[in-house]
Amino acid sequence: GFATLGAGKASRRKGREREVIKRKGAGKILRHFLFFCFSVLLFAFANQALASAASASGTRNCKLSMRVVTVPILQDNYAYLIIDEATKKAACIDPAEPKLVHEAAKKEGVELTHILTTHAHWDHAGGNDEMTRLVSNLEVVGGKGDRAQAVTREVGDGDHVKVGSLDVKVLYTPCHTPGHVCYYIEPTDGPKCVFTGDTMFVAGCGNFNSGTPQQMYHALVEKIGALPPDTLVYVSGAIHRANILTLPDAVRA
Repeated sequence: GFATLGAGKASRRKGREREVIKRKGAGKILRHFLFFCFSVLLFAFANQALASAASASGTRNCKLSMRVVTVPILQDNYAYLIIDEATKKAACIDPAEPKLVHEAAKKEGVELTHILTTHAHWDHAGGNDEMTRLVSNLEVVGGKGDRAQAVTREVGDGDHVKVGSLDVKVLYTPCHTPGHVCYYIEPTDGPKCVFTGDTMFVAGCGNFNSGTPQQMYHALVEKIGALPPDTLVYVSGAIHRANILTLPDAVRA
C-alpha cells in the first residue's frame, strides 16, 4: 500500500513538472512570436522611411535649415551630426567613437554644442567622457534614470533641447534600458526626422533588457508609429537582415 501511494505521489509530481516545463516552453514561443510581430511591423516602418528618404534625396542639394551627417562607427553602428545651418552649431548623437565624430564635425565646419545620448550602453554612451575632453562646454543630454556616462542634463518625455535654432523634442521610450530616449526634429523647411537609438532598428527592435513587451509596443506604435508618415527614421546601426527572424526560426530557438 505504501509503495503504491509513493508511486502515485511521484507520478503526480512528474506530471506537475511536465506542466511547468510546458508552460515555460509556451511562454518562450509567445515571446519569440511577439518579437516576430514587432519585426514585421518595423520592417513596414523601415520600408516607408527608406521610401521617404529616397523621395527627399532630390532636395538635399538645396539649402535647408537642418542637415544630418551620418558617421559610421564601431563595427556596425552609426553616430549622427545634427547641423543647424543658420548658426553652424551642431549636436552629435551617440558618439561612441569620439575622435571620428570630432573629425567629422571639423570637416563640416560646425561647432559642437551638445551630445544627445539615446541610452547608457557602451556602444552609444561610451564615448561621452572623451568627447567632453575633445570639445569644451558640451551639454550632455540623456534620459531620466538611465545613468548614461557624463550626462549633465536628464530629460523626459516632451522635453526640448535647442541646438542653435533647431528644436529637438524628446520621446521617452524605456524598455531596452530604463531611460532610453529617442530624438525628434521637425524643421520648418525640410523632412522631419527621428533618431531611434536601440528602440527601433531596420526590421527589428532592441532587446527588452529593462522592460516589457507592453513598453516596447508603446514605444514603437504609440510613440514612433504616431509620428507623421513622412518622418525619416535614423536607426543606430547597419543591422538589417540579422534582425529578420522567421516564425519557424523563433519556435526552434
